[in-house]
Parts: sequence; structure tokens; C-alpha cells
Amino acid sequence: MSGLTPGVEFLTTFGLIDVTDVAPLVRCPTMFVHSRGDRRQPLIDAKALAALIDGSEMVALPSRSHLPLADEPAWPLALDAIESFLAAADPAGVCGGTGPVNDVLR
Repeated sequence: MSGLTPGVEFLTTFGLIDVTDVAPLVRCPTMFVHSRGDRRQPLIDAKALAALIDGSEMVALPSRSHLPLADEPAWPLALDAIESFLAAADPAGVCGGTGPVNDVLR
């Protein structure tokens, strides 16, 4: 992709990644956290990918941002969902104890 700036080349290449063939091979707890109004990657695409992974969870956030920011109402919802997911996936706390997401991000 010569002639493109590194940023444009990265985003163009990144947009070509397709994991649908390998997604059904995932055998660990998986959660998708996605904004309902994401204009970069539509929610329907995230739901389609999640459907390929047995037992995966989908959390749809009330946001239009691709990556919700800390000052958005969706931010604490995302943190709570991630923390609950991690606690359920690691009930003994061997992967970081209690509140790993809150300890790092709040």
C-alpha cells in the first residue's frame, strides 16, 4: 500500500482482518462490549461475530463512540460489565483478585 501515510495504511489493513473462520474455535469465556451507535463498526457486525462463539456474551452500550470515553454515561456501564464478567470467569480471583477493572481504570 505504498503512497499511504502510516496511519491510513494501518487503518486500511486493520479493516481487512476477518476472524470469522477461527471465531468458532474460541473455547474460553468471551464477552463483547460494543456501542449501539458505533459508526465505525456497526453493532450488527459485533453480534454476528459473537454468535460464532459458543456461550459468548454481548453488552450493548448506550453510546455512539467506537471507544467510549471516561466522561460518557456508557463508561461506568462498560466497567461494571467487564468487572462482572471477569469475576464470573475467575471466581477464585487467581487472575487479579477483586475489582481488577475498577482498580486500574477508575
